[in-house]
Amino acid sequence: MSATTLPSTFTLEDASGWHMERFPAESHDTVAEILPDAVERKVDNSVPPPNGGTKAWLQVLGSWMLFFNTWGILNTFGVFQTYYESGELFKTSSSNISWIGSIQALTMLATGAFVGPIYDRGGFRWLLIVGSMCVVVGHMLLSLAKKYWEAILTQGFMVGFGGGCLYVPAVAIMPTYFTSKLGLALGIAASGSSTGGIIYPIMFYKLIDRVGFGWSVRILGFTALTTLIIPFAVMEMRVKPAKVRSLIDWTAFRDGPYIMFVAGCLIGFTSCYIAFFYTSYFGQASGITDTSLSFYLVPILNAGSVFGRTVPNWLSDKIGPFNVIAPSKSIIITLSSRFLTSTRCICRRHTPLLQHCRRKHCWNSRNNFIARLFHWCLRRSSASNLCCSH
Repeated sequence: MSATTLPSTFTLEDASGWHMERFPAESHDTVAEILPDAVERKVDNSVPPPNGGTKAWLQVLGSWMLFFNTWGILNTFGVFQTYYESGELFKTSSSNISWIGSIQALTMLATGAFVGPIYDRGGFRWLLIVGSMCVVVGHMLLSLAKKYWEAILTQGFMVGFGGGCLYVPAVAIMPTYFTSKLGLALGIAASGSSTGGIIYPIMFYKLIDRVGFGWSVRILGFTALTTLIIPFAVMEMRVKPAKVRSLIDWTAFRDGPYIMFVAGCLIGFTSCYIAFFYTSYFGQASGITDTSLSFYLVPILNAGSVFGRTVPNWLSDKIGPFNVIAPSKSIIITLSSRFLTSTRCICRRHTPLLQHCRRKHCWNSRNNFIARLFHWCLRRSSASNLCCSH
């Protein structure tokens, strides 16, 4: 390489001008432009969420798939309850069987306490990897289960843990992409759980007599694997929280309104999934429905929740989530009271079982619409608080 020859009378001013000609000033406007391309450039947290656009709605698609394989799988447990009750796999009481689904729900929700801080530290991709592996492998191991405790470990703990790793990021990522459309985005994403609760039970029922329990569960696992590829392809963490949350925030226990909110959520959630677990088996055991129709009670329940997850969340953008929750709970109480009254009248008058069955389906759909309304408006209010914390 040839050296540049400078005249003997070359002054400091000449050197400055020569440097500016060789290296224009605009090339040094930002530090990022003179760093290697391999260096990750951190997004400015002060930039507001796009509140729309292709990339933002792709996050909704990815979250829809995550809900499809977390709450959608949990909403399917009613058909597993009915199948386990038959005693073909193992023999135990109805109460013990329901512990499988209860542990799955508890594990999925409790995992969120540990997943939140991991997400805040930028572990979004790792959560998708670990969660997807647990959900898929959990189903594969469940297909080999022959004893009650094996179902507890695989379906209860492993699938539940995987669902917890996937569910929290699906909600947490939404406030970083949406503001005024947050409720609508969450509602659309949450409808994935209803769709999963429709598709998975029907798949299980249609396959169980043809290929047996083992391959039926494996096909569910392969379906989860296929649909979980989409979040990997389209989802991206836009910003990290300004402050990483600690594992336990002791100051929260001194916040009165927050404690009341959590207590209300606790009481509300205790009644959300009883119908999902027992409606199918109750219809079959009591003779109200035949075996075929009893398996379809769970999809009917979930079908009624599609609009309960979307429309109220869109409405919460307009009037606020708590202004939607209060009327919904009043409607639930009214419908439940009328259902109990009508059931007593049916028993006294010996109304034919078909009419009772029709009333039961109608109540299932209406009640689940309102229950999901309460359920996801709570998610909407929590997401609003999360957005403010960012």
